[in-house]
Amino acid sequence: MKKILLLTLCTLFLFACDNSDAEIELPVYYWIENIEFTLEEGDGLVTDKAKLSSGIFVNDTDEYQDFIVPDTSSSSSEFVFIPETTVSFSFPPDYSYRMEIPENIENDEIVYTVSGHSYQENIPVYFEHSRSEGTQTFGIAPASKLAFEMLQDMEYLTFTYKMTLVTPEGDPLVVKGKFKRTHRLKVTSTVTVTPLD
Repeated sequence: MKKILLLTLCTLFLFACDNSDAEIELPVYYWIENIEFTLEEGDGLVTDKAKLSSGIFVNDTDEYQDFIVPDTSSSSSEFVFIPETTVSFSFPPDYSYRMEIPENIENDEIVYTVSGHSYQENIPVYFEHSRSEGTQTFGIAPASKLAFEMLQDMEYLTFTYKMTLVTPEGDPLVVKGKFKRTHRLKVTSTVTVTPLD
């Protein structure tokens, strides 16, 4: 019985040694060769207004009252790369590809920012240009109501992108999708005071 057990252990050891030189599959990394942005059907600029805040204050007394209205605004942008299909690939550790990205559209042409942005898939990148915070105080006559609304001008831009990736061996991979950019711009406030019914 001991001889059989010893023979079995030796066989397993020899089998393990025979496979010690087997190839270890290394991860395949890709580098960005280039990214092209174009305007295709359905792409372009859409403008809108977003409501930041609104409210109604009622003065049902026989004296003037002060109401404080928030007056906060910010100018900001964000962008995101959205691939049209899920493609699995990996960049080398600590890899970064800096590039120009679309900023706007003028005369049906793409206007680019300065270089310095990196590629991130499905992750919005946000940056703020300016910000102000404060309040406004309004005096409301007796038996009156105040209605206020804050709106912000919005720009929604859509572009098509085509990214070409290569391995160190030169094997290509093409990823296509949409590049979406949002600009938050001017804030306007509307205040109206009317008598109570």
